[in-house]
Amino acid sequence: MPKAIFFAAFPCHDDPKPVLRTAVFSGIRIPCLTVLTLVSVAAPAAMNDVFPADFASHKEGTTVTTFYWYDRQQQGTWAKGQRSGDLAGPTKALAARVSHFYRIADTKVSTVAALGAIDGNGSGRSVPASATRSRSGLSDLRLGASAWLIENPAERHYLALNLTTFWPTGRYENRELFNMGENRRSQALTLGWIRGLDPKWAVELIPEVAWYGRNPGYFPGNVRMDQSRTVSLTSYLRYRFSPAFEGYVGFQATEGGQTTLNGVSQNNPIHGRRGYLGGRWNLDGSNRIELRYDEDISLRTGLKTMRETVLRWTMVY
Repeated sequence: MPKAIFFAAFPCHDDPKPVLRTAVFSGIRIPCLTVLTLVSVAAPAAMNDVFPADFASHKEGTTVTTFYWYDRQQQGTWAKGQRSGDLAGPTKALAARVSHFYRIADTKVSTVAALGAIDGNGSGRSVPASATRSRSGLSDLRLGASAWLIENPAERHYLALNLTTFWPTGRYENRELFNMGENRRSQALTLGWIRGLDPKWAVELIPEVAWYGRNPGYFPGNVRMDQSRTVSLTSYLRYRFSPAFEGYVGFQATEGGQTTLNGVSQNNPIHGRRGYLGGRWNLDGSNRIELRYDEDISLRTGLKTMRETVLRWTMVY
């Protein structure tokens, strides 16, 4: 599910000193630690929030609807791996994703659409008094498609390629620090591989490359923000305790994502590491409940996720 539901922050340079510095872009002086927005650019995670078995295929004609509830707590900002501000950013969100499966010639394909509703808050001395600290609204719309190169349900062996585009439809006001949309179009190319090791164990690898469009109205409203591509690798190891319950652990590494403001490099690559722990309960053949906990193990730049809890309900019909 979209990562554009959480706070992000960029120091003007990769400097861990806990002071509120300023930078000048085209005559505008910007407080470095208050250049904040509810976008995904500094979330040290892949653009597509892939859960275990998301790249397992279904029969053609099948529709899968998934509802998400997110509860995330972030702190920051981090620069060179050290905290340099007192910002706290709790966020809650509800989201929905709908996918449908087809067969084109000999290839299984699916289309997907996802959208979220967000309630975010920001606190700390780093946030100026003029900023709206609590905002809510819709996130950007995500549309994508997947194609399966390997589809072997008997051995739980799948390989799929997904392309997702993020459209700037979410709530965005260029004079606000906190926004739900990104005010730019971006794309992510994801490869999902699942392999059953035996009847109980399965392993997954999900590499992703994401490209980001320009935000021409970054805070305080007339700053051009560009971001280099990010490269992520997510892995899961699953164990089936019973026919109805499966547990898993996961790890994700993300690199890249350095930003420029009005052409000035911020020297702020993400370099994020994240861990996952979760479980999946099959209620029947058509309904599944999933609970996942994750947190950032390490982070070079941005806001660090201290904890995130996700509750997910999936319906197959």
